[in-house]
Amino acid sequence: MKQNVKLSVLIVCLFLFSCNREGGKLNIINEFPDVENLIGRSIENVEFFSKGNIYLVSIDTFLIIQRNEEPQFQVYNNITYDLLATFGTKGRGPYEFIWPELLNQTDYDESNNSPVVCIYDYTRRKFTKLNILYAVNNQVDKASTEISIPRYDQFFKYFFFRDDELMIATPETDYRFVIYKDFTKNYQTVPFIPSPDFPISEELQPWVYRSSSFVNKKLGLMVSAPLFLGEIDFFDLDGNHLSSSIFFPREGLQKDMRIADINGKDYDPKYHIVQLHANDKYIVGLNHDNYQSAIYENGNRSNQNILLFDWNGDPVKKFILDKQYYINSFTVDWENSRFYGYCSEESEHNIIVYEFTL
Repeated sequence: MKQNVKLSVLIVCLFLFSCNREGGKLNIINEFPDVENLIGRSIENVEFFSKGNIYLVSIDTFLIIQRNEEPQFQVYNNITYDLLATFGTKGRGPYEFIWPELLNQTDYDESNNSPVVCIYDYTRRKFTKLNILYAVNNQVDKASTEISIPRYDQFFKYFFFRDDELMIATPETDYRFVIYKDFTKNYQTVPFIPSPDFPISEELQPWVYRSSSFVNKKLGLMVSAPLFLGEIDFFDLDGNHLSSSIFFPREGLQKDMRIADINGKDYDPKYHIVQLHANDKYIVGLNHDNYQSAIYENGNRSNQNILLFDWNGDPVKKFILDKQYYINSFTVDWENSRFYGYCSEESEHNIIVYEFTL
């Protein structure tokens, strides 16, 4: 009898935990209240080519651009576009990286009032905070601060946030996120949620839920955009799903998977938000809004757009990008109301700037 009671209590607890994890509300977005068409222009004195991904961050008066080849980082003035510094070589020593990724996590160093950018080195499992003023002034010994990454049995394929209290990343398999809190010394795992009303195969789940995420510790929130679902999902910092703002019907994914099954063809997914940036007021996402075949094969693309939300998940504005450039990655200069994008298809001058209004 006692064993049956214990088992019943356990089942109830697991049910409540599951509901807590995926009990968020859904906000269906039919349209954005404001739309603006943007025309890009290339920055003539900036050229930045790479065989891999390129990442950009704009903070204070600086535009930082990262690639895989040496020099891995270049720092520009984001008004005049003068080149201020280059640094980063391949290696395993201080100030060196094998496969760096410039994150959308930024900070300020009170010791010299400098902006700080964050870098994750996938190959070395290394997280680095880089003081920009020290880097520009070639004070290498002061510029780089490494923060430990707790041991985990998988590589972190995507990395979102790390400070002295919290770490959030995506492992290679099994989970959408893992969350580590230093005071508990334990990992929490977050499954592939929120779930639509149709099944997604285990094979597809890591791709469907491949996320760009932004952590706002001040609000105690993380916003995350799953690549093949047209939505942004909000979580608390314990990994509980709070809400989702859906701007493209989830049934679209189901329809695409069904067509692939019926025709016996490879799945041709529609890419939605590929990258997020945010400040304390707004969230912006670069929305590819195109099928994979259009992006990589036939070039018959519709316009990309950049979507603006507030931290309640409400739509604020849609920025439609002209077709002249197809942007692979982007960043936001909040102070000067500019988007910067990287266009890999341009043979020269491939950093594109868009002026926007709020």
